[in-house]
Amino acid sequence: GTVGYLAVQLAKWGGAKVIATCSPRDNNLVREAGADAVLNYADPNLAAAVLDANGGKPVDTIVETEFGLNITTDTEVIAPNGRIAAYGSAAEMSPTLPFYPLLFKAVTIDIILIYLLPTGPREQAITRLHHALEDGALRCPVDTVLPLVETARINWSRQDTATARCCSIVRGSALIDQATALMKGRRPCPSTETPMRLIAALPRLLLCLFLLLALPLAPASAQDNDQPEGTIAVEGD
Repeated sequence: GTVGYLAVQLAKWGGAKVIATCSPRDNNLVREAGADAVLNYADPNLAAAVLDANGGKPVDTIVETEFGLNITTDTEVIAPNGRIAAYGSAAEMSPTLPFYPLLFKAVTIDIILIYLLPTGPREQAITRLHHALEDGALRCPVDTVLPLVETARINWSRQDTATARCCSIVRGSALIDQATALMKGRRPCPSTETPMRLIAALPRLLLCLFLLLALPLAPASAQDNDQPEGTIAVEGD
């Protein structure tokens, strides 16, 4: 999905070796995003496949979108002092943890809630996202360009389709005008459309912020050093 697609790009921008899991239909898309290895998330021997893709070594960081379903596999492949950055666990909301295997690897389980981020880390994440965009390291294919009134319909209709890997652009300049007025210290004109547009934009903005916090990125080293900065496994659907 979109989480994994963006995570692969940001991890490669940071200089990591990326091992991604996805459904077979998305193999080409994930490879184009920069993954060094692409595995079938439904492989019954997924843990062995991940380790094999990393030369037999455990991985340093896991970006996990289905924590409850994958925690056993994650525990097998994570390195000592590694980190599991969990974004979701919709399929298993009350996961059972293999506590002692995690304990004896001193694994950090990192659950980041964007809404509660302090100002400092939030601004750092936004700055790094700007740098990724300026470097041309972040792509999100545009599927459709729509009028504002279609925002809710297109969001729901594409939840379970292949085009959910793309984004839609909503036409209109009112939100931009409102934001510009605020930045210049003027009181913007009231608009009933503004809250709707903000709500429509929040999911992808929050997603990018989560990924920037989850991934230990070092963009300078990605350009100056041929050696990847650790190994990141991206668990996707």
